[in-house]
Amino acid sequence: MGELIGHHPVVILFWATWCVPCQQELPFYETLYQRHRAAGLRVVGISMDNATTVSRVGPAARRLGITFDIVTDLDTRVTTQLNPRRSAPFSIWVNREGRITWEREGFAPAEGQTITDGINALVGSGG
Repeated sequence: MGELIGHHPVVILFWATWCVPCQQELPFYETLYQRHRAAGLRVVGISMDNATTVSRVGPAARRLGITFDIVTDLDTRVTTQLNPRRSAPFSIWVNREGRITWEREGFAPAEGQTITDGINALVGSGG
């Protein structure tokens, strides 16, 4: 993931197939990704599913209409480093300079405008 940081604004979303708020968060960020990908926005969904549920990751992403990158973290190395509490959903925004500008546990549709404004700023001004 190092090649993404420092050139593009990046959103990292920790999620799982069993996480109900994640089912709302991923499509919300998909809309923002579609709106801003030409301006360089990258979004990566990191599934925290384990060996018993990992087979559901691809089908869930397809069902939700996700086109940004989805990766699994079966060995939990990334989750341990960036999301040690294993919160789902958990979002991290990284600006063009590679600095984390947002870390947030949870997702509620009521936060939509705040998130949209934040992503607009992250993409437009580098965060």
